[in-house]
Amino acid sequence: MGLRRTECIYIAGIMAAFFGIAIYKRITEAKYLLPLTYLLLTLWNTESFENTMAYLLIYCSGTVLIFSNILDDEILNSLMRVFKWIGTANAIAIVLSPVAPNIVATIVGTIYYPPSPMGAISRTLNSINSGIYYGFCGEKSLAAFSIAVALIIYICEYFYYGRLNKRKWIGSIVLLVALMMTGKRMEFLVPIICFLSLFLLIRKRGKGIKFIGVLLIGVIALYLLPLFVPQAALVISRFQDSGADSFNTGRDILWNYAVKMFESNRLLGTGYGSYNSIINTTGFISPTGESMWGYHAHSIYFQILGECGIIGCICWGLTYFGSLAKGMWNIFMSSETVQMELLFAVCMLMMVLVYGLSGNPLYYEDQLYFSFIALAAFRRCELVQFRRV
Repeated sequence: MGLRRTECIYIAGIMAAFFGIAIYKRITEAKYLLPLTYLLLTLWNTESFENTMAYLLIYCSGTVLIFSNILDDEILNSLMRVFKWIGTANAIAIVLSPVAPNIVATIVGTIYYPPSPMGAISRTLNSINSGIYYGFCGEKSLAAFSIAVALIIYICEYFYYGRLNKRKWIGSIVLLVALMMTGKRMEFLVPIICFLSLFLLIRKRGKGIKFIGVLLIGVIALYLLPLFVPQAALVISRFQDSGADSFNTGRDILWNYAVKMFESNRLLGTGYGSYNSIINTTGFISPTGESMWGYHAHSIYFQILGECGIIGCICWGLTYFGSLAKGMWNIFMSSETVQMELLFAVCMLMMVLVYGLSGNPLYYEDQLYFSFIALAAFRRCELVQFRRV
């Protein structure tokens, strides 16, 4: 316990200095510090010190990214190109999986397990034969996330430039087909929500006619694509089969544990990142038979409620929902061309918050850093606007 207190004192001193400099620079930027502040001040209260400390270090690096001004226009545009390449590569692999499973499996095995690729090749082939497609990611949720991000960037480019060339339209269609083939409903919905939101927020003449045209094209595409690519019907069939238990399959049990955690400490929760540790002490057995659970609550809202209590919910809510609301308002009020960075930031936060209804984007490091990139882009847009004023 003494070691924990010493660690907390050192971290508190370092972070207090950091907070002081950041807040002194501009008081309105304090909202970006709220999650990190909560993590720092509740280290003494967490029921999983190691996990909370690990997330604290991640949030420290993310906060440095937000306040460092590293993500200028050139670097952010380069990142978006990389995200498009990654998503497109996964999409192509998924689309090719039914017609060339051996080629895709061989490439996956060579990439992930070059010393001994046969095991990976066999697992990939078994997944493809079972109708599970995950491209080069090794897991369909991660593949769907990368594809959705790439598709969102194309959507942002459409609203920024006012059009897409033929190559980008073809790329968007490939991404959409691959996303449907993963069967991941939330990731499929996010690009649609982003498109409709930006369409309604950006003020341009003739939007009504365009909206009807886009709606018709979307309906026709959703009808025709499964005819040419039958595997793309997977996501539609999952929506059609969704009853009271389909969406919640197993998740309601996970959410109940989070509610019990909240009830044990309503104000501060049990500590960020403590969910897996706590649920594994209860004798929990997952629906798939796993006795050691490591996949979180499958809802950032329930998990933050249980781990962070009322105060934590306020901190994360002000940071993420506050930034999203302000970003959407700035897009709506903009009389000039909306910044590409702002469009991307708004859509990425929508991605995190919508996918978070049934996923864990604030608990897997790779997805968590997407939210940091979005917040960094938000802050940069605010600084540019502040200088203009």
